[in-house]
Amino acid sequence: MKRFFIAAFLLLTLLVAGCKVENKKILVFEHGEVGPKTWLSLEVQGNRILNRVYLTKGSYSDLGVGDKNEAEALYSVPPAGLKDIKGFELSYDFTEEGFVRELVIDHTTISPDDLNLIVDRVGVWYGDNVDLPNLIMKLEQVGFVRLE
Repeated sequence: MKRFFIAAFLLLTLLVAGCKVENKKILVFEHGEVGPKTWLSLEVQGNRILNRVYLTKGSYSDLGVGDKNEAEALYSVPPAGLKDIKGFELSYDFTEEGFVRELVIDHTTISPDDLNLIVDRVGVWYGDNVDLPNLIMKLEQVGFVRLE
């Protein structure tokens, strides 16, 4: 099952990234031995971050709710003010076992003010809008491990 999610995540990342373009690469990180598991994919060009895709899989208790119905009621609509931001997508998929959250940020189109709004409203954020070496350092500090 884990391999399926990683394969699906990598495929999704490639679709978000578009066709292969020279000098671009995809970096994939994983986080979470206890509680929700998060995979982060970064599309980068040099030290510039082009796209981030977070995929989180967890149980309903990780969201602080008791079941699927409660989670759908609270999380099926994006937080206020984030719905129409260009370069941002947030979606949830709810199953009987738990949830899958996908958060996509297109750094080529999102404005700095909108990025700050996302950080304020989404609550879970790893790293800032910084250059790639500093972001990787911050990711490692909070427990992300780079997958080869």
